[in-house]
Amino acid sequence: MRIFLNDNVHSRPQQRGVTRYFRNVAAGIVRHFGDQVVVFSSDERDFGPVKRLRPVPVSGRYRLTVHDIQASLASLWQRTTLFYSAYFGAAWTPADQVFTVYDMIYELFPQYFPRDDPSNRWLIAQKRKCIERAAAVIAISHSTAADILALYPHVERSRVHVIPPGVDDLFLAADTLPLARSPEPFFLYVGNRTLYKNFARLLDALVRSGLLKKYRLLVVAPAGGELDAAESALLARAGFANRVEVLSGLDDTALRELYRRSEALVYPSQYEGFGLPVLEAMASGTLVATSRAASLPEAGGSAALYFDPDDTDSIADCLCHIAGLSEDTRRDLLLGGRAHAAGFPWKRCQEGVVDLLESLVSPVRREGSRGVAR
Repeated sequence: MRIFLNDNVHSRPQQRGVTRYFRNVAAGIVRHFGDQVVVFSSDERDFGPVKRLRPVPVSGRYRLTVHDIQASLASLWQRTTLFYSAYFGAAWTPADQVFTVYDMIYELFPQYFPRDDPSNRWLIAQKRKCIERAAAVIAISHSTAADILALYPHVERSRVHVIPPGVDDLFLAADTLPLARSPEPFFLYVGNRTLYKNFARLLDALVRSGLLKKYRLLVVAPAGGELDAAESALLARAGFANRVEVLSGLDDTALRELYRRSEALVYPSQYEGFGLPVLEAMASGTLVATSRAASLPEAGGSAALYFDPDDTDSIADCLCHIAGLSEDTRRDLLLGGRAHAAGFPWKRCQEGVVDLLESLVSPVRREGSRGVAR
């Protein structure tokens, strides 16, 4: 038996959450299956006592296609029994395939990802093919699972398995609460600012409410995520040009410190497949203000404060509410958030994935014990 782990994450710098997910899931699979695992990855991290194969690095337009070809050949060479991909793709293998699906954003928000763009059409088509041919699909939230089944009702429900991600131990490390906040208070935004992330409406809410007179907004973005011309112009017109700062290249320790010192994480997305920063922020000891949309209530539970992501006044009211909380109320919310985040350890996610893979390979184990060729 061979379990082939295909690290086909498209862009590690831009897909921080997907990269974190694969690394943790791979660690759980390796821990359980040991030397039965082959890892096909360009990631320089140590995956443990497994056979390690590295794709030949390729850049340019066809790099994803070339990766798929290399993964297909490597899988055939290793006589793979089960093929797991961190992302969707076009790798070919006679083995059963398992994919993790994080969200259905391209399919549900065509206003942001137009179908007349060939790259969008390709992405949607590849994902659909993966979902249709998979022996099992892992959805990272009930919201994502529901979206898959609504968009592709011909897919058997029994093949879609909800296994939420986890939060890293670094963010859950014990600390005394409440923390002394920064002498210059700030709200925190984490992630890229593509249109569905709703960053422009957040800026508008902060400007209209006047909160930028007292609070800065710190934005933790991937490399190259500086404010664009429209964002800068809005702030300049309102006289708040120096109240928003973009930071990039932070490691997890620095990010955790920003979470801890912030007034709150503000996560205004119109759609998320899960929303891992919500858990990271709660685990680190800060409040979370986020959208009542898609999977975010699953991530935040009763510990987050919610707003309507399509209503600027709703966002502003929620942030003003947070700014006016008493210390006792804030402390209770912080403790509730920490307890909620502690219910999402990576171990639970790893065990869920391992149990699923075991259910798929157990027939192979039984055949092998009877001497049946495979």
